[in-house]
Amino acid sequence: PEDAEASIQFYDVTGKVLKTIKGSYKKGLNAIEITKNELGITGIIYYKLETGVFTQTRKMISIN
Repeated sequence: PEDAEASIQFYDVTGKVLKTIKGSYKKGLNAIEITKNELGITGIIYYKLETGVFTQTRKMISIN
């Protein structure tokens, strides 16, 4: 891995974008924190991490 610009987008099950976070990150392990209040929903949420050379989509579950 190398230093890179990256974005992470959070989606609901219909594909609506709930939140986007963009930034410049150092190589190695990085972390962000997000609360369920920032997303505005509970249940299944998809998130997509994108850099110039990498894209990955995963899902998570937010519970009350």
